[in-house]
Order: sequence, then C-alpha cells, then structure tokens
Amino acid sequence: MPCGPTHAAQDDLHGAGRAHYMQLDLMKAAAIALVILDHTVSHYVRSTIFPYFWELTSVPLFLIIMGFNTGNSLRSMTQKPMREVYSREYIRRKTNRYLLPVAYLFAVGMIIAAVAALLQTRFTLSLGNLPFLGPGVWFVPIVLSAVLVLPGLYRVFLWKPRLTIAVCFTTDLAQYLVMYLMFPEWPTNTWPEDAFRIALFCSVTIYLFPVTLGFWLSEGHGITLRHNYAIHSLLLVSLMYIIAYQFFGYRVFFIPEEGAEFNPLVMPYSVFLFLLGMRVLPTTSGRMVTSALAKMGKASYHILMTQILYFAIMYDLLPALFPLGPTGNSVLCLSLFLVNLVTCSLLGTLWYWWESSRRSRRVSLSTLGMTENGASRSQIQ
Repeated sequence: MPCGPTHAAQDDLHGAGRAHYMQLDLMKAAAIALVILDHTVSHYVRSTIFPYFWELTSVPLFLIIMGFNTGNSLRSMTQKPMREVYSREYIRRKTNRYLLPVAYLFAVGMIIAAVAALLQTRFTLSLGNLPFLGPGVWFVPIVLSAVLVLPGLYRVFLWKPRLTIAVCFTTDLAQYLVMYLMFPEWPTNTWPEDAFRIALFCSVTIYLFPVTLGFWLSEGHGITLRHNYAIHSLLLVSLMYIIAYQFFGYRVFFIPEEGAEFNPLVMPYSVFLFLLGMRVLPTTSGRMVTSALAKMGKASYHILMTQILYFAIMYDLLPALFPLGPTGNSVLCLSLFLVNLVTCSLLGTLWYWWESSRRSRRVSLSTLGMTENGASRSQIQ
C-alpha cells in the first residue's frame, strides 16, 4: 500500500502547503481514543491489560507526530533566519490553534462552576479550579511549550541529527535522575518538591527524545528504509525494557512510577508503531468509517479539551463509576468507554469544525476586502 501524502495543508506551522498524511489523522484518532480509555478505567484495571504494549502508547504517538509535523513544516525554511521562523504569523496561528481552546475551556468551566455554586452542588470547588484538575490537562502545557521550543530544536537537529537525538535521550533520562537525587520520595505533598516535578513533567523539555525521533522520521518514514535501521535496533532495547517492566517487575531506580509510562526507554516501541501505521493505514478517506476517524483525528486536540471538562465533572458527580474500578464487569467497562468515547469525540469534533469554519470565514472576508481594495485602486488609476 502506498504511504505517500496528499497535498492538503492541515494545521501548518506557517500556512505553506505542507504535505498531509491521512495516516497521521487515523493514528491521532486511535491515540485520543486510548486517552479516553485511560481516563475511563482505574489504574488497577489498566494494570491487567498489558497497557505498555498498546494503551499507554497514546502520548508517545502524539509526541512523535508532533516532531514529524514540525520537520515537514519547517524543511522549506531551513535557510531563513530564526526571526522569520518565529514570525508574528506563526505566533498568531499557534495562539488560535492551541491557546484559544484552553481559554474557552476555562471560561466554560467557570460558567459551570458559577451555576453549580448557585445550585450548591458538591462539585463546585473542583470545577472552580478548571482547567487544572481535569485528567489529561497536564499535556496542554507540553503542547504550548512545544510551540516555543520545537522550531529552534529542529534547526539544531538539521546541523547534527544523530547527535541531537543522542543528547535529547541523555538529557531526558538525566532529568529523571536529577529529580530522584533532589527528591527521592515523591509525592511528598510539600512545596516546592512537588511543584518542581510537576513543572518538569508538564513541559516538552523532558520529552525531546520522541520529538527528535519524529524529526528523523520526517526525513523518511518507510519501515524498511536503510535510513531507519537504527530505529529497529532501538526497538529491540525498548521492547526488552517493556517486557521486563510489565512481566518481571523490573524498575530503573531513578524513574518513578508516575513517570514510567512515558520515559525515553519506552519511546522506540511507539516509533515502530508509527512506522507500521504509516505503512498499513489508508492514505485516502474513501470509506465512511475512515473519513469519520480522520475527522476525529484532526479534532484530537479539541477532543482532549472536551474530555478534560467532561471527566472533571463525571469524577465528581459519579465517583463510583469514574474511573471504573475492579468491578470484574467487562460489559460495563466497555459500555462506559463507548459512551465516553462517543460523547467526547462528538462534542470535540463539533467544536473543532465550528472553530475551523469561523477561521475560514475570517480569511475569506479578509481576502475579499483585499480584492475589493485592489479593484478600487485599479479603477482610480
């Protein structure tokens, strides 16, 4: 099956016609579905379904895709000065794409909290602190910090690709070691220890290794390419680590349980899944199901925002069901997951397409105004 791109620009960094891969949308749809599953069931349930092999690959896939898209977007700007890369247009587009949804989420959360206060409901306090308490909200500052870090990092990557990947792997691991040496017991429920760790885990700077692997794959993503032979070697190391961790209780002493899911040692396994997805997934949306999943993938960030608010409410209103504990009822677990998936995906996708249509109308009106002004000047001349 061919794995080439179409040429519709989607979420481009600078508005150029970046190649668009249908497979990325499908992988993002799968990843956001896994995020919703992760927030539907408890840690106990997740521990029984071998999550490191599939369920916990969602965040690594998002990070790899983030790097892959950045590489594709900035390749044409490698000779331009950095002030043009970090242009006003770049900041404006990224603000509209990522920061505005967070502002909308916060505003809606505040409105719900105000209504809840008037009704004296029990979940007022939690919603009053949104968007910081909903599950998955920790990934939002990662995305926002990536907007600032990735263009500069990609320029460094172009200078020394292999060295950049090696340094990022080392620094990612080193940050875990520094945290362990500074605060060996965590959580301590004290400040600044917890604040320091949370700040690191909620920044892209501790996830630069998968991002640079995404840069590498943007230069060629064929699973059998000689370019990617080193990735297969890393896969073996990653797979051995995951097997040892999952089945034999192996732990790296300075990586805490809270950070083990997304540490650098598990990332090459998700890179392999990415390569596999680029090879076998459809490249066009010929079928209704494929088209629906692709739309869901495009809206994955808005679905993330939606499920943050959705689960923040449900965790308070229905604590017996959210997250679902060790009930032993697989039918209930599956049913609850499907309800959550459909609800969050539908609302998030509608939100995304509403925002997209508003942006399109603004662009059309702006273009129309420029055309009319140009025509008026021509008539005067």
